[in-house]
Amino acid sequence: MILRRRTATLLAALLVLVGLSGASEAQATELGIGTLAPKNSPWGKVFTVWQKKVAEKNVDLTLRFYWNGQQGDEGAMVGKMRAGQLDGAAVTGVGLSKIYKNILALQMPGLWKPGDYKQVWAQLDKVRDALNAELRAAVDKEGFILGGWGDVGIVRVFSMGKAITKPEDLKGTKPYCWTDDDVLPAAYTLLGVTCVPMSVPELLSALSAKRVNVFSVPSLAATQFQWHAHADHIVAHPVSTMVGALVFSKGALGKLTPEQKDVLLKTGEITGKLLTEKIRHEDQKAFEFASSHMTVVTPDAATVALWEGVFTKVRARLAQGVFPAELVKRIEKLAGK
Repeated sequence: MILRRRTATLLAALLVLVGLSGASEAQATELGIGTLAPKNSPWGKVFTVWQKKVAEKNVDLTLRFYWNGQQGDEGAMVGKMRAGQLDGAAVTGVGLSKIYKNILALQMPGLWKPGDYKQVWAQLDKVRDALNAELRAAVDKEGFILGGWGDVGIVRVFSMGKAITKPEDLKGTKPYCWTDDDVLPAAYTLLGVTCVPMSVPELLSALSAKRVNVFSVPSLAATQFQWHAHADHIVAHPVSTMVGALVFSKGALGKLTPEQKDVLLKTGEITGKLLTEKIRHEDQKAFEFASSHMTVVTPDAATVALWEGVFTKVRARLAQGVFPAELVKRIEKLAGK
C-alpha cells in the first residue's frame, strides 16, 4: 500500500508539472529519445505516460521514443547524441559510462550487504546521494544533462544446464558480457574465464544458439527480453545493482524555449523517481517469477564469503586503471566495506 501511495503521489506530481504554463509562441519541437526497453515493458509504460502528458500541454514539445534499441546499443545512442543525431536516451550505467566513466563504479560487484530488495536499494541510495552532485556536474561538463536517475534492477547470475554455486563453477561456461561494460569482464578475467562479448540486442539469439549459457543481469531485464527462457538456475545472492538515468544532449536542450526546457527537466526528474519506485518493485516480482520456474541457488555463509573475496579483488583491479583508486575507496567506505 505504501508503494502504491508513493507511486500515485509521483504520478500526481508529474501531472501537475506538465501543467506548467507555456508560451503560445513557442516553436514546435520534437525530441528523439532512444532506449533499449520495449514499449510494453514497465519502463516503456512510464515513458509513455511522460510522453503523452508532455504532448498535451501548450509548450509545443513532443517526445518521440525509439524503442527496443532502434537507435542501436547504448554506446551507439551516446555517440548519436554527441553527433546531434539523437536528443536524449534512457540508459544504464554502461551507457552512462560512455559519457562519464566513473558512474559505472556504482555497478561494481559486492558493494551491498545481502538483505531484502529494499535494503539493497537503500544502500545504493546512500552512496549515490553522496556522489550525486559531482556525477551530475561531470555529466554536464561532457555536454549532457542528467534529467533523472532511474534504476534497472538487482543483478543476479542465471545459468543453463549447470548450477553456479561457487566462483569456480564458472570455469568451462560461456558467460555473456556486454561489449561496452568495463566491470563484469574484469570479474571473469580474474576467475580465468573468457566471456562472450556482445551488445544487448544480440543476447537473445546467442542464448538460442547456445553460444552463451551464463548471464548476469537484473531479473526484470531477463523476463522482459525473454532471456529467462534460456536458463534453468538463478543465484539468489545479488552480484550488484544496475543503475540508469535519463540523459539529454546540451545541444538539444539549447534549442528549447525556457518554458519547454522547464517542462522537460522537471517532468524528467519526476519520471526518473517514478521509474525508481516502479522498477525496483517490478524487478523483485520478476525475481520471484523466475525463481518459481527454475532452480534457485542459495549459497551458504562460507560460499558467500568466497564470492565476497572475489568481488573485493575485482574492485581492487578496477581501481588500478578503470576507475580512480580514490573513488573506489570512497564508494567502498560509503557502502561499509
